[in-house]
Amino acid sequence: MVLSRFYFVFVLLCSIASQAGTLEITKEDLKGLKPLNATQQLPQLSSSKEKILYFWATWCTDCKEKLTTHFKKTELYKKYDIYLIATDKDLSKIEHYQNKNEIVAQIAIDTERSLQKKLNVFSVPTLVKIKTSDEKLMVVSNQSGGDIRPLLE
Repeated sequence: MVLSRFYFVFVLLCSIASQAGTLEITKEDLKGLKPLNATQQLPQLSSSKEKILYFWATWCTDCKEKLTTHFKKTELYKKYDIYLIATDKDLSKIEHYQNKNEIVAQIAIDTERSLQKKLNVFSVPTLVKIKTSDEKLMVVSNQSGGDIRPLLE
């Protein structure tokens, strides 16, 4: 009985998190992201390209598989501004993973978790695709788990 209630709440939260086109954020919301490595910079907010926010963690096998499979492709970075947002609390694990796997993209940290809350990101991996319109950013799609290839095309 308790398990079925938990499952219902989990499904409800996931359905809320997957609502695309109903969430708006501003460029100010993205300014809360900090680079893991202070010597590098995150993508420019002024860019008119669509943005991909990929929330992941070093302990998540599915996250790491998608990270090393999809986000090593340089043509993806020509089409989108990509923010790889690590959700781990231990920054040394993130840095170790980045170095070990030769991930060249800058990894961001949502230090206050404010962006995760605003976008209803409850689990990893979650990919959020955002379209720029004036100063507002409209969520085009939001997907937790599953095949992300269609979202990246």
